[in-house]
Parts: sequence; C-alpha cells; structure tokens
Amino acid sequence: MIDLDAARAARAEREPRTLRFGGVDFDLPARMPVATGLAFEAARTGEFLASLLGDQLPAFLALQPDEDDFAALVPALWDEYRTSAGESKASPPRSGRTGKR
Repeated sequence: MIDLDAARAARAEREPRTLRFGGVDFDLPARMPVATGLAFEAARTGEFLASLLGDQLPAFLALQPDEDDFAALVPALWDEYRTSAGESKASPPRSGRTGKR
C-alpha cells in the first residue's frame, strides 16, 4: 500500500515560508502545492499566485508587482522549495515531465 497520509504526516512539521514584498510579509505553504507547478506549466499566472498566496492574493496584487518582480519570484520559489527538500542549490532543474535531468 502507498500511504500518502503517513508520508504527509512525516513532513507536517515544516514551518510555513514567508515572502516579503512591498514591506509586507506574505505566508506561503510549507510545501509547494502540486497546483503551483501545474499552473506554472500551463502559464496561468493568476492560478500560480493563488495556489501560493490563497486569500492574501488581493493584498499582494494591490502592491502592483510587475514582470520583473515575477521574474525574480519564480526562480527564488523553485530554489527555496527545492533546497528545503534536501537538494543542493547547485542541482540542475528537472526537465519537462519525464523527471530526467
């Protein structure tokens, strides 16, 4: 049996993350939701941000992030979530949907 509940419980003690923008701290999930990656792959920026910020999204958007902010945010998120999973920051990104490097 594959018990995702047990695996999730083992990871449950991770602390939420924080994104600071415009002098405001936004809470991010402790683990990157699958919906975040799917929205990014589908180029659905609103869904991507909503999957991370939830009900904080209107406050984030009120600070008027621009394309440069988004361009800085995306690699910082991948780096933050990847390195906390035990990979080094020097690890190359995974390619496509195959999972091969």
